[in-house]
Amino acid sequence: MDEFDFRVADLYISLTEEQIPSDTPEAPQHWVQNDAGIPSRGRNPYYRWRIVVHGGIDGYSRMVVYLKAVANNRAATVFQSFFNAVQEYGQPSRVRSDKGRENTDVARFMVSVTGTDRNSHIAGKSVHNQRIERLWRDVFICVLETFYHMFYEMEARGVLHPENEVHLFALHWVFLPQLQNHLESFRRGWNHHRIRSAGNRSPLQMWIRGKSSGISSDPRQVDGEYGVDWSSEGQFENNNRGVLIPEINLRRPLSEEKLSTLSRPTCETLESGLDLYVNTVDHLNNIL
Repeated sequence: MDEFDFRVADLYISLTEEQIPSDTPEAPQHWVQNDAGIPSRGRNPYYRWRIVVHGGIDGYSRMVVYLKAVANNRAATVFQSFFNAVQEYGQPSRVRSDKGRENTDVARFMVSVTGTDRNSHIAGKSVHNQRIERLWRDVFICVLETFYHMFYEMEARGVLHPENEVHLFALHWVFLPQLQNHLESFRRGWNHHRIRSAGNRSPLQMWIRGKSSGISSDPRQVDGEYGVDWSSEGQFENNNRGVLIPEINLRRPLSEEKLSTLSRPTCETLESGLDLYVNTVDHLNNIL
């Protein structure tokens, strides 16, 4: 099923309490950070609707640290998501990532902060990881799939053309906030769901337990727990590795004054979002 073109850039982060600065919050011992594009049919040269979800998960507790929907996969954007998590949860000891260009700023940061002689950033090929695969499958089923079908239905109706920059701008303006709200609701639900194999504790409870007891995994096991092999079952094949998503380029830049004339997306349902999207496209065509 190569209709699901998820983009995945895996970062594996090992944390030890001794290496967290005293002026930062305590952090979980291990994170896995992934970026997944809204899936699309076929083998497009870049993500069809230019939407990417950056996500971070604690490898010990499986607590999702963040899920962020954005419009690009630039290194600066990936780094901002990573750094926001660092600000909240503390400085990681190591980062393991694939060799995608979007990870270069994270790599520079890690090397500059922790030094060059301790493998602060390790680039390599990811291997199969059931826990992270489970997360991204659930993110797709619980959140992304709804938008996936919605956007294709909009294309079928002729109101959305992914090669039209005005359409993409309106799509992002209206639906990115909705997508972010759905992701945040999923994150909260995920962090509170009970895991049988963890003694019916939730990821949040496991994370708190890990912090209080100072649990730290054996760093020699990082290779065995790193990443996702999306092609292992042929369902999530990554065909766009290393491809940077282009920015939306309107024929004329929108001034702050013109931007203020756009209706703010406060839609509670996807159906009301569709109405606002159509109105936004019409308004943009009138003012550009």
